[in-house]
Amino acid sequence: MDHRVRRPPVGLVIATVVALSYSVISERSTAREMQDLFGRYVSPQVARELLERADRGQLKLGGELREVTVLFGDIRGFTPLSARTPPDELVALLNEHFDVIISRIMENGGIINKFAGMR
Repeated sequence: MDHRVRRPPVGLVIATVVALSYSVISERSTAREMQDLFGRYVSPQVARELLERADRGQLKLGGELREVTVLFGDIRGFTPLSARTPPDELVALLNEHFDVIISRIMENGGIINKFAGMR
């Protein structure tokens, strides 16, 4: 009786490794494409959450109710200020305000939908 260990042909091992590698790369590529697609319409945090829920089978169509807070900010007297302030100083002033506002929103897991101004 022959007690030698039979090894699979090298070609079979290589084919298996290639197939598994392709599967992993393809799945990552698809996930990246989905995140890029969602990222065009929602924030990166929302896109990640949607993809994670889809992976776990917990994604429900039709939306969900959540308690949210909406922040609307206005700079009192901005129009006259912008008329008399040089553009570089005005941008610096706005950047100071935005730095504070944006950092607080992000620290609390918030999402910035847009910045808008009146004409």
